[in-house]
This record gives sequence, C-alpha cells and structure tokens, in this order.
Amino acid sequence: MDNSDLKSRILDVINRKQYTSSKLAGILGVQRSSVSHILSGRNNPSLDFVVRMITKIPGLKTDWLLFGTGDMFEEEISQNDMPANLFSTSPSTNEDPDKTSVPVVAQTKSAIISGKKIAKILVFYTDSTFEEFKQS
Repeated sequence: MDNSDLKSRILDVINRKQYTSSKLAGILGVQRSSVSHILSGRNNPSLDFVVRMITKIPGLKTDWLLFGTGDMFEEEISQNDMPANLFSTSPSTNEDPDKTSVPVVAQTKSAIISGKKIAKILVFYTDSTFEEFKQS
C-alpha cells in the first residue's frame, strides 16, 4: 500500500464529509497534530489511525480506504427511499390513556439494506431522563 495514496484517500474523506482536520481529530479521538502531520506527509498513518477511521466514520469502506477499490462509503440511501416521518403519534394501549406511544415506521439505512427491523429506540434528554419506544 502506497502511503501517499492512503493520505490522498484520507483527504478525500475529509472533503466528502466536509470535515476540518480538527473535526476529524475529534471524531477519531486523536490529537490535531496527528492529523496535521499525516496530511502534511511528515508522518504516515498508523494502523491505529486507520482502524479509528474505519470504526468511527459511519459507512466508510475498509477496502476503499486501504486499497482504493470499490466505493468510499456503503450504499447511501436517497431521501426518496426513506419514509416521510420517522415517528407517528397515536393513542397508547398502555394502562395510562394520557400517554401516547410512538410506533417506529422507519428503519435505519443499514436496517433497510439488510431487512432488519428496529426493536427499540432510547431517547436521552438533557435533564438526564430517558424514554424508551418499542415496536408494537
């Protein structure tokens, strides 16, 4: 693997995602100087850096990053393929009639591709409370 090609693909990811080098460093949990040194050619990306990119940037394809083969990201679903509303509110059949349940009517990108269905969604609020929504 030619490191200049790897550096070029890292730059392609930064441009495609509209990241700054600081934002990429934050996402990957590395120092800004690490990203800067890689982009300037001073240092080569370490295995840890590459693994962090693959695990921390959703959909980034390993073969593309390492070898430049295939697509940069997993198949992207267009806005037209997604349902208009993620949630619809309807009266609950729970014991408390004043509460409403929120059935899930949309699936995540990977779920749509794989045919999986969402079983539960947790919503965490800024006041340290949370709410759980389950598919009925």
